[in-house]
Formats: sequence, structure tokens, C-alpha cells
Amino acid sequence: MAYLTSDFETLAKTFDLETSGTKASATMIFQLLLLKHGRRNAFAWYDHENCFGGDDWLNCEIQSTIHNGNSIRLEELKEVAESFGFSLIRERKRLKMEFNHEMIKKEVSVDDTIIQNLEDEMDSGGTATIWILKKELVPNIAAFTGANIPRGVLLEYPYCCISNFVNQKTQLLVDCMKEFYLSFPTNTLNRDPTDQDLKAYCFENYHNENVLDYEMRKKAFEKLAEDSRKIFPFISHHACKNCIDDPQSSPSAKLNKTYADFAGQINDNLFNFFNENGIMTNL
Repeated sequence: MAYLTSDFETLAKTFDLETSGTKASATMIFQLLLLKHGRRNAFAWYDHENCFGGDDWLNCEIQSTIHNGNSIRLEELKEVAESFGFSLIRERKRLKMEFNHEMIKKEVSVDDTIIQNLEDEMDSGGTATIWILKKELVPNIAAFTGANIPRGVLLEYPYCCISNFVNQKTQLLVDCMKEFYLSFPTNTLNRDPTDQDLKAYCFENYHNENVLDYEMRKKAFEKLAEDSRKIFPFISHHACKNCIDDPQSSPSAKLNKTYADFAGQINDNLFNFFNENGIMTNL
């Protein structure tokens, strides 16, 4: 307990939490402590601001930690992570999309080859991710192929929540495919749509706000994420509906309790802050 308190005080001083702290910097400190004290094996920070792509990425600031003229720099974060016995690395390779094939085929007459083509060729987002993790897990990053499932597994997210995220993306693709078949001008072109027509439409219109039910889906996803933050404020993933509907004994509930108990051991103010505001969910 004394070691934990001492580690928190050292990190709070290192990152000037009291005078320059943000929700992001508080989250970073909490994740570092979870790692050092054996509550997790890996943590990832997604580069939403597109700052970590250059050769000098270690000199970059984490934009969401900037406050009162101060910020957390990646070089500084790397030094702290390595002093705790962990590695800090950057991942920026392009990963393929992952969809639920069976979910698609129940709704649309399409075979696995077409879905696999879409997974391989669609842009999953090529921005960098900063990983802090056990050294022996570093090879796992290089072995990633899919954009979500292997990441979620390494981050120890409940599999039901990983699957739910994949299904959310899949639902948007299903909607896109349905609209394609409804709108294809068969009579005008005097032919049926081809697989290439379908793929071209999906490449162009996936995540297009004008696609059937897109805004409704987006609002439902956002509500689920907000419900997750309110019910499970200490987890760094978005809980699925099954977890939210079982706030006492679901996988996300158990993980939230583990992290909440740990935060309470660290510092009452830190616990109260996260309990009220939630931690940063970055991936």
C-alpha cells in the first residue's frame, strides 16, 4: 500500500498533475499504476490528433494532456514506462477491417469472399497507436492482422464487448449493402448488380451519413458508450449492452470493480474524480 501511494505521488509530481493535470493525464497515471502493480498487461493510446506519425514522434506532446502550458511528452512517458520495466512502442501499420460474416450473410445475399475483399481493402484507419506493455508481449503487436479483435484481446477487454464493437461496424456495412441493392438502377442499366458494383459502393459509402439508418445507428452507439461510462467509469473500453444490463456481475462489471478498488487504494481524490467523470476511453 505504501509503495502504491509513493508511486502515485511520484507520477503526480512527474506529470504535474495538481497544477497542470487533465482527464487524459490522470488516466495515463492510473494506467501506468495498473501496469506496474499487475492489474493489466498492456495499455494503448490512440493518436486521435495525428501527432505521432513522424520520425520525431517521441518528441511529440499528447495533445489532450496540454494544460496551463504543460503537457506529457512521449519521450518522458517512455522513460517512466521503461523505469517500471515496460516497453513503449509505436504501432502504425495498416490493419484490415474485421466484420461478422455470419451477421452479414443473414441479412444480405453475399459470400465470404466478397466480405473478405472488403475487410482487406477498406481503410481501418492508419493513424499511430502508442502501446505500453510487458516486454514479452511486444511481438504480439507486430503479429496483428485485424484492427480490433487482437487489440481487444491484448488489452484484456471482455470478448463480448470486443464482439459488440465488431458487430456495430458490421451493422453499418449491412445497412450500406441493403441500400446498394435497393437503389441499384437495374432497369436503367439493363443488368443486375455485380460483386464489383457492390464493393465499389461500400468503399465509397461505408460510414456515409446519408446511408439508410446511419444517424439512428450512430446515436444508438453513442448512447451505449455514454451508458457504459456512467455505469462503469473505471474501464477503458465501451461495454456491450449485455454487460450494461448486468451491472453487478457481467465481465465489464467485474473489471470495473477491480479497477475501482485499485483507484480507491491509490488516492481518494483520484477515485472520486474517475467515479464522477470516468477515465479516458481511447481505443
